[in-house]
Amino acid sequence: MKRIKLLGIMKTPAERARGLMGRKVIPDDQAMLFLETSPRVMSCWMKNTLVPLQVAFVGPSMRIVKTARMRPLSLKSHSSDEPCLMAFEMLDGAFEHLDICEGQSVLLDEEANELVISE
Repeated sequence: MKRIKLLGIMKTPAERARGLMGRKVIPDDQAMLFLETSPRVMSCWMKNTLVPLQVAFVGPSMRIVKTARMRPLSLKSHSSDEPCLMAFEMLDGAFEHLDICEGQSVLLDEEANELVISE
């Protein structure tokens, strides 16, 4: 089981649109979480985002259904391809370092401000 501290929880459309834009430094052991109120196909891009990131999309089963690497300042859209309830972004390379991959279970511990990831 891995516990990952959250930089923030983006719940509103404006918060989700802003995400990690403009940040020059992101701790390699923390994540930004994007929450939806109901399952929908999610997508993200790297406009005005200065550091390379990885994204994990989490489906209604609370399992990671897809991951992607994203390059700084790219306008390429990265989609979940299926309805999801949340996505989280981390510094590029963090998923490999923390052994995060598709199929793993994700739980939000709002009290601790952490994601809990397990097999």
